[in-house]
Amino acid sequence: MCSNKKKKEKEKQKILEQFERFAACLFPQYKRLNYQSAIQADTSKHKASTYFGSHRTWYIDAWFDCEQCGKEFCWTVQEQQCWFEQLHFWIDAYPKSCPDCRKNRRRKREKCNRLNNDYASLAKIAILRSTDLKTKQQALELINEIEQLSEEPLTRGIVEKREILLRQIEKMKSS
Repeated sequence: MCSNKKKKEKEKQKILEQFERFAACLFPQYKRLNYQSAIQADTSKHKASTYFGSHRTWYIDAWFDCEQCGKEFCWTVQEQQCWFEQLHFWIDAYPKSCPDCRKNRRRKREKCNRLNNDYASLAKIAILRSTDLKTKQQALELINEIEQLSEEPLTRGIVEKREILLRQIEKMKSS
């Protein structure tokens, strides 16, 4: 019984040593790893990667610095298991942002999408048909809010519509 336990421990140690060699590939920019947290992966659920060329056979807690806020965070074995076995992320993926920054980015993206939808339904009415100053100002506010939230510049069409709205609002105010 004791020799069987030693054999398993030796086998686990060998696997951990192999893992150390591949850690740089699996976890670019990791700060430290907790080998005691290692759990075996179900590779049948993985989405293969042409870059990495194989599967993650183990998950292990890994610490990183968030690229957005600089805070240190742990990417747990449970998160990795969810990413690769349930969400089917590419197996060479790893987080660059802490959970709080990821949550904030998702929230910001969702709000931006809602604003874009609101803008799309209001824009044609405000620019082409409406003689109501308040409707035109609402559309302009939506454009400005989208610009503040978006990580990409406004499209040329939206920029042109903003200029039209500004001229129309100015004209209505001066009348």
